[in-house]
Amino acid sequence: MSAAFEKAGRPLDSRETAMAEGVAMPEGVAMPEGAAMAGSSAGTGRGWRARVDGFLVGPGATRGERAVCFATAVVGTALALAAGHSAWGAAVVPLIVVGAAAFDLFGGAAANTTDVARRQWHGPGRTAWHHAGFVAAHVHPFVFAWLLPGFGWDTAALLYGLVLASAAAVLLSPPRLRRPVAFATAALALTAVTFVAPVPAPLAWIAPVMLLKLVPGHLLADGATPPLAPPAPGPVPPTAHPA
Repeated sequence: MSAAFEKAGRPLDSRETAMAEGVAMPEGVAMPEGAAMAGSSAGTGRGWRARVDGFLVGPGATRGERAVCFATAVVGTALALAAGHSAWGAAVVPLIVVGAAAFDLFGGAAANTTDVARRQWHGPGRTAWHHAGFVAAHVHPFVFAWLLPGFGWDTAALLYGLVLASAAAVLLSPPRLRRPVAFATAALALTAVTFVAPVPAPLAWIAPVMLLKLVPGHLLADGATPPLAPPAPGPVPPTAHPA
């Protein structure tokens, strides 16, 4: 668009600059010099942030939802790294693995409960297979068993199996029972991991946070349907005046 104006052999005025940048300008209003370029770069910045928010929280997340989710991810990651550092010192690989997993699990435990995430994951076209696939993709326990000292393969298999079993119980339950089944299975699975295959102290957070994120967090559809708007006020009936 801007090339067509430049071929006319004269500089662009403010309205032509706005048209070239795709910015609507009302009649009789001049755009300050440089405003078109600033608006374009600002739109690019907003688009980048929107894509990040859409991926990590959900499309259309509010400022409050973003704040809660990112704060949870950052604080949870800091706590997990502090625990890992106390056990392994400055070992690079364990701390990278712990930091990445903690950011995903802590942040996801909050993000999965937002209305925007619920609408994204429980909207039209989403089936039980989508939810089962999302849960199954969280192979964090096996990564821990492979790369972190003290986290055994038996513990990884038990935790992963219990998460899958809990998800299956929720998905196979009638809608009215899914909430109690989700919390019941998460509580029982956490108790089983604690007593059957204890997790090393620096990694004690993974079982509760993973279960919270994936079972009641991801699988429950509460908030997926926007609340109904209040009915529009009808006409006010005329007031009867006494004779």
